[in-house]
Formats: sequence, structure tokens, C-alpha cells
Amino acid sequence: MKNVSLLFLLSFFIVVEASAQSKKNKKEKFLPPTIQSDEVVSEEKIYMEDVVQDGSNCVGCAEKLSPSSISSSSGYKYGYTNDHGQLIIPRIFDNAEYFQDDFAIISIGNYKGTINKYGSIIIPMIYGSMYRFEKKYLIASKGGAYGIITNEGVEVMPFIYESIERSDDNLLVIESKNKKGLYDFVAKKWIIEPKYYSIYSSSNYIYCKYDKEKKTDWYNKTTLALIDSTYSSIESLDYSSFLVTKNGLVGIVNASNEIQVPLVYEELLTNYYSNNYLIAKKNNKYGIISYDNRALVDFLYDEIKNEKDVFVVKKNNKLGIIDKLTFKETTPCIYKNIKVLNSQRIFAQKDELYGIIKYDGTRVEDFVYDLSLNETSSYYGIIVFKKSGKYGIFDQSYNIISEPIFDEIKPVSNHYYDKFYLATKGKEKYVLNNKGKTLANVTEYDNVLITKNNRCIVSKNKKFGLLDDTYTSIALPIQYDSVSMDSENNCYAFSKGLYYKVTFDTEGKPVLTLIQ
Repeated sequence: MKNVSLLFLLSFFIVVEASAQSKKNKKEKFLPPTIQSDEVVSEEKIYMEDVVQDGSNCVGCAEKLSPSSISSSSGYKYGYTNDHGQLIIPRIFDNAEYFQDDFAIISIGNYKGTINKYGSIIIPMIYGSMYRFEKKYLIASKGGAYGIITNEGVEVMPFIYESIERSDDNLLVIESKNKKGLYDFVAKKWIIEPKYYSIYSSSNYIYCKYDKEKKTDWYNKTTLALIDSTYSSIESLDYSSFLVTKNGLVGIVNASNEIQVPLVYEELLTNYYSNNYLIAKKNNKYGIISYDNRALVDFLYDEIKNEKDVFVVKKNNKLGIIDKLTFKETTPCIYKNIKVLNSQRIFAQKDELYGIIKYDGTRVEDFVYDLSLNETSSYYGIIVFKKSGKYGIFDQSYNIISEPIFDEIKPVSNHYYDKFYLATKGKEKYVLNNKGKTLANVTEYDNVLITKNNRCIVSKNKKFGLLDDTYTSIALPIQYDSVSMDSENNCYAFSKGLYYKVTFDTEGKPVLTLIQ
């Protein structure tokens, strides 16, 4: 620990010394020390070979420096390399951001500051937080209080505030004495005095809440005129329409606060918002209304979902369909579940089995499909179904990619994406991919597992091995007590109390290295 501390202090003083030397003679290059044995810093070479050095300035240098880290006993340490991969500023920082406007924000421990392209300290590391504001300023915190400084570290707004957040343009949301206001940094004046619980500013409007529950003051951002102060919440739907709440009821107003949809609804589903209709809730039932508040579908339903070409509606815990063009109920609420692919192909569940119907209820295929397996299994990319006691596979569009000929289908991969499946047919066992394609017959093996890098581990008579990439030949003999893969896709084998790392030569033959 003492050695680490000495190294840290030595590195820190080297940077400070480099800063002093740079000020003393600006024409001297900053030559950082070598702090890693495998990195060579040549005093004979100008690191920025493709930029112009004019003594005091290195045109484009900062923009060509990138943060670079290395692991140490105390965690990662950051420095900067140029675009040739050469270390320019030593790795002594706990965090380092990219250079912008000829400086970068760095930190040691919990304190932040800035450096220039030579590694010299511009702003000392005395701030708890720091982020850029405009081109010449930084919002920072010190001792738990926030203020604003210039890029050179000159204080331009005192450190007396609980928080400072950039809103947009030159506006800042500033918290003072547990109340928030809106401050114009350029005009150096409060636009809205600190008296609110929260402030949100959009391109044209400002929304200010007194607390989580009480009313919202709604301002025009250009004129600062108060539009309304009676709504408990305001949500912008587009540039000219707003979802507003008052006394627990919702409606829609325009930018002039003129009512478009009266505030008489318990809910308006704005995620289904369009210029043609809104799904609304009134007296605890759902219906559909037009944008000008005409009733399109009566308030009769317990739930309405907007699907691709139709509305799926629920009544008395059963599902039906409403045509999106006519707003008429074309399929009565008689089904347990409905999965919509398009208006001409809809899976509907009656009792425990699924059939295929059209939007108007016309039956396309009988109720012979069992999809219950997918309700409890997270199969990625496919849908396993059962028909007449046999299993097959649909793709995500419910097209058959593997006919129902198997006695069982289950995952055999230990990762979520690119899954593989073991399909059983009588005594035969096959590996299928998520396209439904049969890759190999694996009947002779007791167990099969396909790993993240698509390696196939198999067992036979309690011994383990590996198949090759085609899953048809043995890559690692089935003679080990266990075979495993780690998160880095390294293969290991265990036999008779010894561990081996397994690699493969250019001919695909296994090479075992004993792990001591």
C-alpha cells in the first residue's frame, strides 16, 4: 500500500512539475514519464507526427488524444494516448473524459478537475462533480453546494445552491433552499423565482409543479405568460395538443388552453393517440372516441388493446375483435386469448386450444394448436406448439418452420440468444436451430448442452466431451469427468483430479494444457 501511495504521489508531482515547466518555457514539449515497463516514451520523437507544432500551440493535439486505461491493484487508472497508440499523458487518474475545447475533465478519488493537452493541471481536483455548460463554463459542486466556474476555474456563480441542472438553451434549473427556479445564465436573471418542487422546460413551454400532487403552473416560454395553474398534470402529445388532468379526470386542450376533449374521462390512453381516435375510460369502462369527442365505440369493455389491424376488446373476461375501419365488433367476446398477426390471420384460444380466424370471426383452421408451453418458457425467436399430441415450431410470424412430428422440444443452449433445441422423436434425438432446421442426430448421447459460443458439450455413460462445429464428429474425446466453458469462451476439462485448458490446433485437434 505504501508503494502504491508513493507511486501515486510521484506521478502527481510529475504532472505538476510538467505544468510548471510548460509555463516556464512554452516551447518545450511535455514528455510524460514511463510508468509501465512495456511502454517506451522517446525523447527523440514528436508524438503528434501529423499535426503542426508552433512552439506554444500544438494544433489539433487535444482532439487527437483519447482516454486509455490499465488495470492496477487499486482499480483502473486512466491516461491519454494519441492516435498512434503512444502514451502521452501518464495513467494516474481514476477517471478521464475526452478532450473538448482543449481541456479534459479528470478525477482522482472522488474529486474532479481539468487538464490541458500537455497533462498540466488547469483546474485543481477539488470538486465533487463537474460537467460542461456551454463552451466556456462548467457546472461543479464543492462541499455539497453547486456553482459555476469558467474553463480556467474562475468562479462566476457562487457555490450556494443545492443543485444546478441545465434545461435548454442558456436556461438553468437551480435549487435554492429546497425550491427550484429557472435562471437565464446569459441575461443573469431569474426567469422564474425558486418556489417550485420541480420544473420542466420544453421547446415552447415551461411546466412548474409545487409538489408531487398539487397543481401545475403552465407558462408560455417565449412570453412567460401563465397559461393555466389549475391542472395537476400536463403532458404534451404533440406541438399543439396537451393531455391535462384536473380533479382526477383527464382531457385534451390545445396550445391556447382551449378544450378539444372535455375533462370527463378517467383515462385517455395516449400511447394509442392519433388524429382519428382515442381509447378512453369512463365510468370504469373503455370505449373509443374521436379527436373531437364523438363516440366511435360505446363504453362497454373492460379493456381495449390497439393491435396491428384491429382492436382486441375484453368483456366478462373474454376477448373479441373490433374492426379498425368500421369500429364495429366483428368477433364477439368468446375467446380466452387472442394473438393478432394481421387481420386475416389471428390465433384465438377456445378452451385450451388455439385455432386461426380472420378479423370477422371466420374460421381459417380448427382449434387444434396447443401453445401453453410458451406461456411458461422464454424461447427466443420461435414458438413451440403442439398439434394432435406432436410438437412443431412456429416462427415469430406464426408460420410453421418445423412440422409437428416430435414428441418433445426443449432448449439445449445456456444462453438467451441464438438458442438451440433438442427435439425427440421416438428414441431419436435431434439438435434444431431457431430456424427449425435439423443440425444433427444426437441419439447416441445421454445429454447435450450447447454453449454461448455454440460449442456442443455431450455426455455418454457419465463421461463428457465436445462435438465439432458441425455437431456430427467428436472434437474432444468423451472421456472426461466434466467439460465446461467460461464467460470468455475458454474450454476446460477435468479428469482424475486434474484440470486442463483445452485449445485446438490448426487441424482442429485438441491440445490440453495442465492447469497447476
